Amino acid sequence: MSKARFSVRTAVAEGFEFWRVNVLRAIGPLVVASMGLVVLLTAKTLPLLVAGLAVYVLAGLAAQAALYRISLAGTGAEPPERNGPFGLQWRMMETRFVVVGLLAAALLAIVMIIAVFVISVLLVGLVGIPAATAATTPAMLLAGLSPTGSFLFNLAALVAVAGLLVLNTRLSMAVPATAAENRIRFLSSLGLTKGSVLRILAATILINLPIIIMQSLASLFGEAMSGADAVALTQLIVGIVSTFFYVPISVGMTSYIYRRLREGAGQ
Repeated sequence: MSKARFSVRTAVAEGFEFWRVNVLRAIGPLVVASMGLVVLLTAKTLPLLVAGLAVYVLAGLAAQAALYRISLAGTGAEPPERNGPFGLQWRMMETRFVVVGLLAAALLAIVMIIAVFVISVLLVGLVGIPAATAATTPAMLLAGLSPTGSFLFNLAALVAVAGLLVLNTRLSMAVPATAAENRIRFLSSLGLTKGSVLRILAATILINLPIIIMQSLASLFGEAMSGADAVALTQLIVGIVSTFFYVPISVGMTSYIYRRLREGAGQ
């Protein structure tokens, strides 16, 4: 059966509409995630840094799970009634999301390591970078490249980044598929996104545009104020706002895309 096509514009609109209607139904973990972000961005010690990161990530996953129960109701996912007060709960769906996240991080890290190794071998073999000493830094090695070597390095790095971006996009349906099917879907979800990478990527970029603009404005403000405290404060504000907006919008958008792609796959 041919794949169902989806409109990027409709997918983005579905995401924003889902946020408008349902953000308060997961307000509990979103608030907790924001508190974790505050700790993460203001931590002065490693334990506080790790604790803030853990709270931010786990609360974000709880918020996603609460919202996916709503957005994928009727597709086989756990019903919204499994959500706790204000969306605060931890059940099997949340645990599966942790596993999927760890698998994705591991796969992307492996691919990144392989890409760095291949680029290094190519540069040494084709460009002839001199052997590095203990005092040699990556910046020193790159500064010693010829124009041809610099071009090849930038090209290889661009290809590697593009490859990682495509892989991450191909894996974008792993979480909604896991939510809808009540089992871990990771590599098996790749078939859903085949032929739809550019549309999914375009929709993802569009919902991230407000965050990108906010980050740019925050950076400009921090530079104008010329102070580390100002930069930290603006980044914190952007991070909190992004948490309350991006998580529900992305869930609504990916749920719509997942349903369309699943229809096309005949599932």
